[in-house]
Amino acid sequence: MQGNGKMARLVNILVLVFTFLLGGSLPASAATEKRDIVLLLENSQSMQENDPEFLTQKLALNLINGLRGNTQIAIILFDGGTSVAMPLVPVSQETRDALAANLDKLSYSGRFRNSAAGMERALYELKIYGRPEAEKAIILLTNGPIETGDKKRDRDFSRWMQEYLAQEAAETGVKVFGIAFTEAADFHLIQILAHTTGGTYYRAPQAADLQAAFNRIRKAITPTSAAPAVPAIDIPGLAADSPSSQVESPVSESTENSAAPLSAENRLLSPPSKRLKRVPLHPCGILLGYSPM
Repeated sequence: MQGNGKMARLVNILVLVFTFLLGGSLPASAATEKRDIVLLLENSQSMQENDPEFLTQKLALNLINGLRGNTQIAIILFDGGTSVAMPLVPVSQETRDALAANLDKLSYSGRFRNSAAGMERALYELKIYGRPEAEKAIILLTNGPIETGDKKRDRDFSRWMQEYLAQEAAETGVKVFGIAFTEAADFHLIQILAHTTGGTYYRAPQAADLQAAFNRIRKAITPTSAAPAVPAIDIPGLAADSPSSQVESPVSESTENSAAPLSAENRLLSPPSKRLKRVPLHPCGILLGYSPM
């Protein structure tokens, strides 16, 4: 009887090994859950008007502290351009202080707002520095439509974001979770990003609603089987779970003419050094895509 038990265990081990070698997947308990996440936060002056207490900093740190499993996170800020406040790093006790310090770079001092530039930089970070086997996500917080000082350029960037960047994210397995902060946010654009990539988006009409939105996103992207996270700190006066931050239904594809030519009037920061096999142009004439061939 004892020999039969040993033989059964050996057979089970061999089945697992051959399943893995043949391209199958191990049970969830044997697999390591990996996630690479980019926090993409608006840094324009209008954010200071709507979030004078800089609650976004505190709530973003709460979200980081609440992440579990084998997770890496980056912090990217955008206004008229982009800034990598923190490149992809493992979420650990050793990096939490550095992540908190770099969230202080959120100064709400930018004159303009270009979420397309931020999205492009977030995709670059995940393509070049993300782990191939990790699930990938971008958490986008913005409180208004794209604004560069030129309305035609704004439309071109918006079209580029919803028709090319959203598709690029979907094809590379990057889900977008959007927070539409205030009623002035571009709900249509954020819905398209979430719908195209398999993510979701949440409304936060006021700063008091941001906590509920961040909490819902954390629950959506955090594996339930991972080790316990650092408990989130509730901030007094904020809504932990309000109706205004419910998931919104995705909308249909863009109604804009996808065949309309894109302009080439401006350039984004940090032009790419490598190309993808499919390289659509963005409104500034720069090739999108940087993952190695």
